[in-house]
Amino acid sequence: FEQLCIFYHKHKQFYRFYPLDMSAGLYIYMMHLLEGWVVRKERKTIKLHANLCAENFYKKLGYVDMPFDDSPILKETIDLGKALPA
Repeated sequence: FEQLCIFYHKHKQFYRFYPLDMSAGLYIYMMHLLEGWVVRKERKTIKLHANLCAENFYKKLGYVDMPFDDSPILKETIDLGKALPA
């Protein structure tokens, strides 16, 4: 499996998820787990900086353009987000 990183920053109240390979099943499953975890933390939105090459992957999972004021680690990214069920 490719490297997978999940970051949680308490003070800014956001989560980061960085899969390095967007192969189907594993990362779709991981995103669903991450979204469930965020809901259990009583958050209503998940936001991420997606690599441009991964934009379609996230959009197929329901993510939309959602700018936010957090500096991305990588240069060529797009800000995406998703409203989560209560």
